[in-house]
Amino acid sequence: MLRIHVEEQGDSATIRLEGKLVGDWVEELERCFERELSHGGKRTLTIELEAVSFIDEPGESLLREMHRAGATLRAKGALSSYLVEQIQKRHADSP
Repeated sequence: MLRIHVEEQGDSATIRLEGKLVGDWVEELERCFERELSHGGKRTLTIELEAVSFIDEPGESLLREMHRAGATLRAKGALSSYLVEQIQKRHADSP
């Protein structure tokens, strides 16, 4: 199960995740992210992964896409911090 909390404030939005980013929840997060992007303009998006306990391969792929689209990934725990580090490294290494 995954809980998705969206907090909007002015020109920024934070999507806070709690639980496991797996299966159908990946698609739900993608819909939520696209909804936030549809607001247009120079909106700042942050994805908080601090309370995520597991991420499957499709979930990791979506987070990479979100990062490439300009979202900031924020983490504190060992799993989420490692994942964010790897996503940012891959993005920096890609042409």
